[in-house]
Amino acid sequence: MASEKEEISCQIPKGREESLYNNLREKYNDEDETRLNIHFEYLRNNMEKGVDLGFSWKQIVCICNLCQEILAECLGKSLSESLNLFKDKLNDLVELGIIKDEQARQFGQFYLQTFFTHFRLYRLVFTKDRENWRQYVQLSVEQPPKISDLITSKPLDIYEYEEIISQLDEKEEARQNECARRIVDETREDEEQIKEVYAQIDADDEALKEKEKLSALIADVAKVHLEAVNHKISRRIDESVAVIDYKLKKTLVPRPQALGPPPRFDLSSAVDKNRLAKPLVDNRPKSKLSSRATSRASKRK
Repeated sequence: MASEKEEISCQIPKGREESLYNNLREKYNDEDETRLNIHFEYLRNNMEKGVDLGFSWKQIVCICNLCQEILAECLGKSLSESLNLFKDKLNDLVELGIIKDEQARQFGQFYLQTFFTHFRLYRLVFTKDRENWRQYVQLSVEQPPKISDLITSKPLDIYEYEEIISQLDEKEEARQNECARRIVDETREDEEQIKEVYAQIDADDEALKEKEKLSALIADVAKVHLEAVNHKISRRIDESVAVIDYKLKKTLVPRPQALGPPPRFDLSSAVDKNRLAKPLVDNRPKSKLSSRATSRASKRK
């Protein structure tokens, strides 16, 4: 009776096998315990093969002990020595009557296709310690910003509208600052050119007595003044176009109905503003040419 019970096939109920497997794995971390995890898979695969071959519980225990001994004793041996050791131990189980010849042949074929096929890999895993690649990095934790009260919250459409208007205002402010800096630089350059021309006139008194040289000096004076006026007119035109473009962009942004009608822009104000702008103030001292021309005009009167 006892022998019949020992020969009963060991069948683990479906579902309980995975539950047992998962419960055992919960105690280990695959990343930290690689060697232990491979060892566990090695024993599990051999035990499952014994179950598939119809081994009893006693036979499965003997097979697992055999696999454990082979793994421990073969790590320092060659492949041929390990094969002979496995055959000897498997034949010992047959001679003791623990397993049958057909069971030994089937399990031996499975063991050759699994363990001995990857013999060098198993020997590497169980003889060489794995390097620790874990890196510890100190990271700073940023606290989230303080959330405003819901009373001060805005509808999404109003918030998006104000964000777009705010971006347009920022771009316009940056443009105005850049334009003001450019005006200062260009005005300084124009005044320096005018001063250079009048300095040449003051330094050469003989040139005022010759008609050709005098005509050339007058042409130079007219040229620098015309360039200064041209720069000023160009700046006014550019400013008018930029202001009109800025106001049109703000007008084209869809305005939420809750904010009421959009503001009215007077597009002519940009032109009128430039039209009423004061001309460049000429603080230069009068040259000899201009003073003589003024005296001659007074005498004629």
